[in-house]
Amino acid sequence: MARVELANYPGQRPARLPLSPLAHVRQGFERILTSPNREIFRTAFMQMESESREWEDRTIGPEKTYKEYKRGLVNDVQRAVAENDHRLLTWLNISEVNYVRYSEGAMIDEISKSSRLDRTERVFIDHLLIYTGHETTHIAPRAILSYGVNNITAIFPIRESMNNDIPSKAWQFFKRFAEYINDYHDYFERQTAIGAAFFARDSELPGLPAISGSELPAFIDMVADAFALRFLSAYFAVSPKGAAGKIEQNAILIDIDPGLGRMRLPLMLVAPKIACDVKNIMRITAESEMRSGKPTSLKIALDDKPIDKPVSFTISGRKVTDKVWELRLSDNGKGILVGELFRPIVYLSHNFPEAVSPALRNAALKWEAGDPFAFNNIPLGDLLEAVFQLGVSTGTTRGRGMGLWGSMAMLTRLGAQIKVGVTPTTAGFYQSILLPMDLSVSAAEVKSAADRFWQSKSFI
Repeated sequence: MARVELANYPGQRPARLPLSPLAHVRQGFERILTSPNREIFRTAFMQMESESREWEDRTIGPEKTYKEYKRGLVNDVQRAVAENDHRLLTWLNISEVNYVRYSEGAMIDEISKSSRLDRTERVFIDHLLIYTGHETTHIAPRAILSYGVNNITAIFPIRESMNNDIPSKAWQFFKRFAEYINDYHDYFERQTAIGAAFFARDSELPGLPAISGSELPAFIDMVADAFALRFLSAYFAVSPKGAAGKIEQNAILIDIDPGLGRMRLPLMLVAPKIACDVKNIMRITAESEMRSGKPTSLKIALDDKPIDKPVSFTISGRKVTDKVWELRLSDNGKGILVGELFRPIVYLSHNFPEAVSPALRNAALKWEAGDPFAFNNIPLGDLLEAVFQLGVSTGTTRGRGMGLWGSMAMLTRLGAQIKVGVTPTTAGFYQSILLPMDLSVSAAEVKSAADRFWQSKSFI
């Protein structure tokens, strides 16, 4: 992680300072949740979800429905794996079957343009709509396969690519995806439920599709394996923490306390956070390798050479009290690049000033005007919290800055509390998220437990 020297780092935040960036973003979400227009928003997102489900049986290609295209893809993938067919040409043909699940969301579009909405509401709804379908073309099962195949073809000379087999060290990623493809399809098709879940009434939350603590490791496995194929060039292993001993390749490590097995929370309010962060660390790694001009981790592995300083990203979950648990996401120093946060904050300060906390906005404008020390009076924690500002992308110039912002909206809906920082032993970025153990736990109880937990010596 890039280091930023801070001339003035206050130990405690004076009461007169504006809200921190994270609190500022949360305040915006809470404002929307208490808006007089909330019921209109809720109805619109429910309508969009309903429209999306209707596409199952619609004809979207040459005499085929979406359901038939999906079944064909699943059958082709599972057949190729069962027959141990790892010819590159076979998988190229499978990945080129082009179909999409589409939802117009016409009702949402109309509401987002309504004169009844002030600028803050309009910006929020427009971007929540984008987030609801956030990069679906990139996380669709067909796209996962397409990107994986493209990673292989990039290694071989173009004229020889089609005559090659997928190397055994890469073949394992295709095999893993085949194991999960039906479950991954189900998760992918629930993306339109994100907005509906955010605006659902409290009484409706228990009826939404839920995820339990016992199901959490398998869900992380599934998503991480899919994205490992999507970003195959970065060559990420997915394994339980400590199972592989010394880390010799880029890795997603999973460490979920079995004691969380009875936890049960709405899937689309928790899952987006996990998927967002797994995707981020892999994308950051893959793009960093691409920009360096050096061989990618996959190429190094195929040449049977050791990967220098592999990236590791750990997802852990543990019980804090009988009513509260911690979801912790941390890397070993290869994640958030603080210096790359400045320019997006400047852009937002001009175009969406209400999305940026006042202290950060003032520093950004001064920095743009030529003051290289403008951010020195901003606590490091606040700079790290800037990743939650709408439009700020984590360590990459190509991201849209939607993932962390949108997934935080879902956590806000649950009353979750978030703290970010740098782990002393690794200098890596971490997020500590305190969540209710179930929907009967109040937001006040979560906040109280979070305050005690973060002040305790056991936190770090």
